Amino acid sequence: MEMILGNEVLVLLAVIFTGCSLGLVRIRGIGMGNTACLFTGLVAGAMGASVPQIIEQIGILFFVYSIGLSMGPRFFHLFKGRTGLNMIILSVSTVVVGVLISAVGSLIFELPEGAFIGAFAGSLTSTPTLASALDALIGGSSISPEKMSIAYTVTYPLGFLLIVLFVQYIPRIYNKKFQSEMELEKNRHIQNDFQTKSFLLANKNFIGKNLKGMAVHRFCHVNVTRIKRGNEMIYASPDTVFEDGDIAIVVGLPEELSKFESFFGGRCEVGLEPLSGMDVKDIVLANTRLTRSALRDLRIPSAYGVTVTRIRRSGTNITPHGNTMLEMGDEIRIFGSAENIKRFAEIAGSERKKLDETNIVILSLGMFAGLALGHVPFEMGGMTFRLGTAGGSLLVALLLGHFGKIGRWSVRLPIATRIFLREFGLVFFLSSVGVSSGSKLIGAMMGADLILLILLGAVVAVVTMVVSYFIAVKVLSMPIVDSLGAVCGAMTSTPALGVLINQIDDDSPTFAYASVYPIATILLTVSGQLLVWFSLILASSS
Repeated sequence: MEMILGNEVLVLLAVIFTGCSLGLVRIRGIGMGNTACLFTGLVAGAMGASVPQIIEQIGILFFVYSIGLSMGPRFFHLFKGRTGLNMIILSVSTVVVGVLISAVGSLIFELPEGAFIGAFAGSLTSTPTLASALDALIGGSSISPEKMSIAYTVTYPLGFLLIVLFVQYIPRIYNKKFQSEMELEKNRHIQNDFQTKSFLLANKNFIGKNLKGMAVHRFCHVNVTRIKRGNEMIYASPDTVFEDGDIAIVVGLPEELSKFESFFGGRCEVGLEPLSGMDVKDIVLANTRLTRSALRDLRIPSAYGVTVTRIRRSGTNITPHGNTMLEMGDEIRIFGSAENIKRFAEIAGSERKKLDETNIVILSLGMFAGLALGHVPFEMGGMTFRLGTAGGSLLVALLLGHFGKIGRWSVRLPIATRIFLREFGLVFFLSSVGVSSGSKLIGAMMGADLILLILLGAVVAVVTMVVSYFIAVKVLSMPIVDSLGAVCGAMTSTPALGVLINQIDDDSPTFAYASVYPIATILLTVSGQLLVWFSLILASSS
């Protein structure tokens, strides 16, 4: 044991291994995940262990940069339209309420300066808030990083538990209304699901005309994907000429298929044999021109000869509908001929195989730019401030994620790389913070302050969730299930979303969660630094 405690690298690895192992333990499907590294770090620190000081900064850099790069493609686009405005309102309200309750509670309970920042971060289960706040601290300030970290450690489990309980019990409290909304949502999905139907050409006016000349999209929003001609199944390109007896294989919404049937011909049953010369590819969307309209208006099948069959956004699979709008960074699966796929990929983005490669040069350049920007000083309120590692990295990563390129070089990272950077940075940061705070944990947690922190954490979490839910339901008129998904996103609680999905056996809350989460993450990350700066300004003026 002495050998391990005396070696900083061994301590770090032992803390990470133990914490990640504990994080795998699940009770009723709920686990702490890699956040458990914070608690194992506290134990190690209380035993007199230490880790290299640079580990915390590396962790912040990797963690925040990966978040910014992932959120960049969606973040700026969320400011467009009514839905984006609603998500912004909800996110801002959640953060503001959490800050106010934390600050007022700390004043009432007379907690140490800076404790409210840790309590705010812990109650909202936001590690980026703690990371940015600690990064913003300067040497010799009145705010104790140890007490901030301890406040986070005490309140985090409460926030974690309360949000999970909240999403479980709200549907039970409003059971009748909730069930009614779920039934309507189910029916809406059934009505909006794409269907594949076969139609025998009966309108002789279309014989000798191609799809382009038929102007199908003038009458209905459907995609003619294949044509059965005799015993042969062929791919339907815009230039395909129809012949007598052709059977069209068509994809679209039920009502649009009915329109197609009214002028093309009657339905029939045809097996969907595989097509020779056809291929399927995954690409990442990097062309902003394709993000401004719904899929039905883009007319990708007629314009490019390919069909979008699946969309993966922020780790969530989305079934494409006619009114689905593509977003920068979407991973889309396309079906068509190899030639058309290649042509579309050159226009829209990059092929999947190219995305599996990590450009270390571009990655290191982006991190360098973020770190350098974070150390640029600027004046505010008579004091000199810096964005710090968290703020600089976040800003640079958001911009790079949004634009997607530096000149002709793509800055996008494979999903596996982004996840690795995020998790790697998270365990480094939490382990380092835990160990550095652990030595002072015992003394700090003795006495009334511990009880007051627990009480403050519970009040902040409950009030913030209730207000966020009220705004979603009463002000923004969101359904209960979407409101709960949005609350999970505003609290940046993925585990709570998982519990909600498992409980209702439906993934409908995912969209609201995915819409709110990026905005909330950015706001919470920035708020950590802003709160530290505000506290330092008040301290200097008093």
